[in-house]
Amino acid sequence: MVRRLLATDADVEQVVGREVHARGRGISSVPTFIIADQHAVSGAQPAALWQQVIDELAQGKPPA
Repeated sequence: MVRRLLATDADVEQVVGREVHARGRGISSVPTFIIADQHAVSGAQPAALWQQVIDELAQGKPPA
């Protein structure tokens, strides 16, 4: 399937649309993680940070 998609322009419009959407939200690096549809965390992060984010979300707090 990947070879088939790479051989054509079948999904170009969708990929460009997603890029435009991401850049409009201020995302300019990979990886970027969107948390609770409100916060962006860029770059690789240690497991301890993700555990803190999960704990805060589970408690109903916005991630710090």
